[in-house]
Amino acid sequence: FILFSILINNKKVNFIYGYNPKFEYSVKFNDKLNTLLVEKNFNKNNTFILGDFNQDISSKNGRKLRSLMKTINFKSIFSEPTRVTSSTETSIDNIFTNTISLVDQVCSVDCPFSGHKFVFGSLNLNSPKSESCVIFFFFLDGKKLELITHKLSPMLFAFLDSISDVNDRWAGLQK
Repeated sequence: FILFSILINNKKVNFIYGYNPKFEYSVKFNDKLNTLLVEKNFNKNNTFILGDFNQDISSKNGRKLRSLMKTINFKSIFSEPTRVTSSTETSIDNIFTNTISLVDQVCSVDCPFSGHKFVFGSLNLNSPKSESCVIFFFFLDGKKLELITHKLSPMLFAFLDSISDVNDRWAGLQK
């Protein structure tokens, strides 16, 4: 797990990133997550939990994770499948929060080097609003890049316009 808090516009916002490598480890993963939330007081307002949980919240395999999130008053802010194959669609990459009013947008885009989608979002610390979008593609070409640009343009990424080097832009997104 990676845990951190940031202060934005006088609001403390907590983030927890977790990775559960296999469904078989879910009980231990969920117990550790619950313990971290309580020990660090992250179960209070303004907390986001995100990552690859390897527990499909849209099926019975995600029942225990859904139950844990409900018990601590967290909700999933993204419901689209995040891993799609020719025979399955699962929602194993998720973002949960106990403060939906901070969410501006949540989106996913296909990842060219993984079977998982990139799931990301933006926070709006001034007005309560929630919106989601999904973009499906496997190979990046000019038209698909235009589609991504169009879908992401409403999100608050204006700071990237001032960065000319593509590697520096990617580094800016990773921060």
